[in-house]
Amino acid sequence: DGIRDAQESRGLGDVYKRQYLDSFAPTFRLERSTAGKPCLPNPPALDFNLSHSGSLLLVALRRRGRIGIDVERERRVAAADLLSERVFAVEERQALASLRGWERRRLFFRLWTRREAVAKALGEGLYASFRRRFLPARRFQGAGDILRLPEGTFWVCDLKPARGYAGALCVEGGRPRLRLWRWDAASRPGPRAKRSGRRP
Repeated sequence: DGIRDAQESRGLGDVYKRQYLDSFAPTFRLERSTAGKPCLPNPPALDFNLSHSGSLLLVALRRRGRIGIDVERERRVAAADLLSERVFAVEERQALASLRGWERRRLFFRLWTRREAVAKALGEGLYASFRRRFLPARRFQGAGDILRLPEGTFWVCDLKPARGYAGALCVEGGRPRLRLWRWDAASRPGPRAKRSGRRP
């Protein structure tokens, strides 16, 4: 079974290399942007981003456009109020102040992951981006919202990747067609990809 799973994994990797990079090269050189974001050089044929928290890892891939993703395990943060004062806009702080308990915690992570996803799509340092950028505090529609930023138009949506986690996705341009895969390393000895739909 281990040999078969390794063969299937290699075959799956070849499919992705061909689909996203037009290449079967066994390895690729990664570089970092000035803000530290990993990227493919000269010029990148693919933009990608990843985020992990707790037991989850999210990876986002896109051709022809920037992308950013973030996930956070919803948990108690001792310095949440201090962080909110430092990085959130007035509207966001007011929305947080109107809530208590788990609802406040959930909103905190929803706002935080949105800001991280946007900053990562733009390839900026997180706190520099947080301090100077306005993002709405309202609940996004199920299809996400379009944000018009100085750097261009971006589509942002909230994600709920698993119970007890918050996430967000930011994509340059309008709403994209999404293809989602889920890997469950606990259920099989090798990685398997499953297409689970097109919506976050």
